[in-house]
Amino acid sequence: MEKEKRSLFDIYGAILREARDGCGKSHLVYRCNLNFNTVKTYFGVLIGSGLLEQNGRTYTTTDKGIEFLERFEAAKTILKVSCR
Repeated sequence: MEKEKRSLFDIYGAILREARDGCGKSHLVYRCNLNFNTVKTYFGVLIGSGLLEQNGRTYTTTDKGIEFLERFEAAKTILKVSCR
């Protein structure tokens, strides 16, 4: 059985969900099933978009990031319902 590949937005969502209360890079890499090489790119996009902030070694989801996450989850729910 082949594992379904996650979309880029699914990965962004996983990072933002895990970082809500603040955590380190290692925590995010392991909890989101990423690797240290690719996570730099994801962090760059999320920080550059104002969805994630870095304070020393801690990454935290911003208010804008929480809003994005809520809208993303709502869109996924709508798409799942309409695709049935």
